[in-house]
Formats: sequence, structure tokens, C-alpha cells
Amino acid sequence: MRIGTWNCQTGLAPNWEHVQALDSDVLTVQECGPETKEFVESHSGWTCEWQAGRYREGVAVLAREPFRIASTELSEPCVLSVVIGSPASGQFRFVGFWAMTPVNEADGYPQQATRLIKWLPQDDLPTMVAGDFNASSRNPTHLSNVAALLERGIVSAYHSFHGLEHTDQWDDATSYHQWSEAKPFHMDYIFLPSRWEVEGVEVGTYEEYPAKRLSDHVPIVVSVSLG
Repeated sequence: MRIGTWNCQTGLAPNWEHVQALDSDVLTVQECGPETKEFVESHSGWTCEWQAGRYREGVAVLAREPFRIASTELSEPCVLSVVIGSPASGQFRFVGFWAMTPVNEADGYPQQATRLIKWLPQDDLPTMVAGDFNASSRNPTHLSNVAALLERGIVSAYHSFHGLEHTDQWDDATSYHQWSEAKPFHMDYIFLPSRWEVEGVEVGTYEEYPAKRLSDHVPIVVSVSLG
């Protein structure tokens, strides 16, 4: 299975060919408009759910056959949790997340993720959390969130695949502040069950996305073998 996340910024519809090129079976897209669900499901083989954000744009989760969205659990600004299933893999939980501009001091980017993690149901359903966290290893609250997910047996696919701790230096930026190649950050993640085998991690480049004014973020796509 291929899992993706991308803050497409300029919208999903104008970037549809780039979304399809990711060849993801399941993915979350951030900064997409209210027409997203209707647009995606107008294409054969896709199911989609969309959640409005604090502004016009929101977060979406897409699934491509044989994977299908079976139900929605939690849907509120910043978070969209769905249950996805396929005949071969059974069901799993997929949470699309977009840390949005804070409205007060207690509502910072990593604090939004903290609330999400506390909400995650304590059940046997394999769980993934993916999206734009707007937080890096420089932030102690983000590191606490990573530790809380680890306690649940959920790990960052990128760090697991490359054998990195979250405090280690990374080689692949996922976001370029103010579209500048000189201001790279790693703040987009795919967290998944530690028992799943990560077979590969692909991270887009500055030349492919920001340089072409598609988005100031690049996508991450993870290939996994379900365990």
C-alpha cells in the first residue's frame, strides 16, 4: 500500500495531475477547497471526505480502489478521521491532520496535535496519522507528541525507515518557508503502526514543487507492507 500526504496550498483540482502522479492508495491533502469531495469522486475509483478548516480551505482524505472510505469518526477543523477498508487488508483508521494558524497562545500548532493524540480511540484498529503538523523537532511539545504516539505503537515512517531519532538532522525538507529554498523545514509526517514494514519513503523536492509555484510544501509518499 502507498500512503501519501501533501499540503497542496494552491488547491487540489488544479493539482490533480500531480496528486495522481503520487500513485497513492490512501492520502491526505491539506489546503483544499469545499469542492474537493465532489471533484475527487467524479473520477472513477476514488472515495473522498473533506473537512472545512478555520478558513475556506480544509483537509481531505482520499482513497483509491480497492481501498474505500467506510465511515467518518471525527471531523472538525484541523482533523478528519476516517475508517478505510479493502477486501485484502481489512480496516484501519486514517487521520488527516492540518495544524492551522493558532487563535491563541494555548492553541499553537503542536498543541493542536496534542489534542488529536489524546482523542485517538484506544482500540485494536490499526491507526495512521498524517499531514502538515507545522512543527519540527525544534519544538519540545512536538517531541512530546512523538513520544505519546510511540507509546501507542505509532511511529514516523520517515524516521523509522532512515533509522533516525526525531532530534537527529534530516536530509529531506518537506516545507520551504516563504517559498525560499534557503528556509527548509521538516514538518509533514506520516505516522503509522510500528509493526508495518516500511519498504520505501519518497519526499518531493524544491525543484518539483515550490520552484514551480505548486506549493511551498512537498509531498511524502510511503510504501508499506501490512503486518
